[in-house]
Amino acid sequence: MKLVAIVGADASGKDTQIAKLKAHLEALGKRVQVISIWDSLAEFVSISDKKILKQTVETFLLNFEAEARSFFLLSCLRNSESKIKTDCDYIFLNGFFHKYWASEISYGVDSTLWENNTPFFRKTDSVIYLRTSVEICLKRKEEWSNYEQGKGKFKGEALSSKEDFQKKLHSQLDLLMKQYPEVKAINGDQHPENVFNEILALI
Repeated sequence: MKLVAIVGADASGKDTQIAKLKAHLEALGKRVQVISIWDSLAEFVSISDKKILKQTVETFLLNFEAEARSFFLLSCLRNSESKIKTDCDYIFLNGFFHKYWASEISYGVDSTLWENNTPFFRKTDSVIYLRTSVEICLKRKEEWSNYEQGKGKFKGEALSSKEDFQKKLHSQLDLLMKQYPEVKAINGDQHPENVFNEILALI
């Protein structure tokens, strides 16, 4: 089993690339599983509509105090890991803890809260960082959640706009990923096919 984390900011291309990787590898006869933070909420069986489920979760993300929200996200991420099927050839972790760690730092949460909890996560075989410019990401995505726009509760002074929040997130994610020498960064501004081929060569 290969455990691969695909990390990047909002609209960096994570979903697109993971879908392409899954289709490609399954065509080769490989067993593939994709894990995201949303898998932790599979127990909400009464909410079958994914859009409604995300809106329900966002209620927590917007109303929890900053540190409480971080612990909620950490709990969701850990619970998602419990869904991993060890008989698969490839497991792709969408975003993993890095993306949410950077988001929460951007909300003013002390980085050590996350740093102290990350050792409890599984060790990955690969961490691939889609380093995509803020300008490209903002153009790619039309609908942004309130959490992605920086409308949750801040620890300290709030940022004034979605653009400012996303710039802070990108900056924090860049700094965070530099702490992990095993991370392989890929230019996410490239054509998606080029990005896909580079990821494929790394896994």
